[in-house]
Amino acid sequence: MYIIKKQPLLHNAFGLICGVHSIIETMILFDYMFLIFSSVLINPELEKSNFTAFMGYYQTAWHTLSVYIQVVKSSNRCFAIMFPARYRTAFTCKNTIIFLGISSFFCFSHVTLFIYYGCYYFYTNQFYAWSFYKPECDESPGAVINLFTQIALVSFTICLDGFILAFLWRRNQSTKTKLGEREKKFFFQTCLTSLFHAGMLIPPRLLKPLTTNQFLIFLTGTPSMMTFHAMNEFLFVAFTLNTIRKKNNSQVAATSKGTNTPIIAPA
Repeated sequence: MYIIKKQPLLHNAFGLICGVHSIIETMILFDYMFLIFSSVLINPELEKSNFTAFMGYYQTAWHTLSVYIQVVKSSNRCFAIMFPARYRTAFTCKNTIIFLGISSFFCFSHVTLFIYYGCYYFYTNQFYAWSFYKPECDESPGAVINLFTQIALVSFTICLDGFILAFLWRRNQSTKTKLGEREKKFFFQTCLTSLFHAGMLIPPRLLKPLTTNQFLIFLTGTPSMMTFHAMNEFLFVAFTLNTIRKKNNSQVAATSKGTNTPIIAPA
């Protein structure tokens, strides 16, 4: 949030999306490290308590919202690159807030389905992973809808990013223009974030049921998902700091060039 506040290039709809996404990633990491993991590690009796049940719903909501917002972010970059003239009128801050509100509504609908069917999580420190209290909940409508929705959303963002990548390659945009370079940079940041979301989804959801090896279960558990959430956050910070550094270097170079220009007096 501090970087977004200090970076004028992010004082727009894209910056708003990045700010909300950053808050969500931070909340997921903070809740897991300082509330869930530490509490269950200190007091194993909390594994199947109301506390972990509530935090399971809480984490599910934040994680699902993170995936939905990634769709909004990829769509934002797609529109900015393909329709730059109409981008500012289509992706105003007001419209972006509406998109984020719709995403929040859908994401909390997922949690409502879990509650409706009486399915809640507990956190086990044996595998460091979330599991349903009732085994049959793995095949409940809420779990199935949540899984396939996330697969569809992540697949959509990857396909959209791949399409834009091909579009940029074919159009062969000039890297000399400041706007084109900036849009490409923000696009590749978004593209890598989509791949990280795929990494969060595939190992825990699709590979975990196929193995009984405890070490592999550990690798495909919650720690791997938290690692990808952290990588998303670091990726945004790294790309933005790099943009600020290049901007400052160009300003210094322009200032030095102007200072060293000789003044020719008229005859």
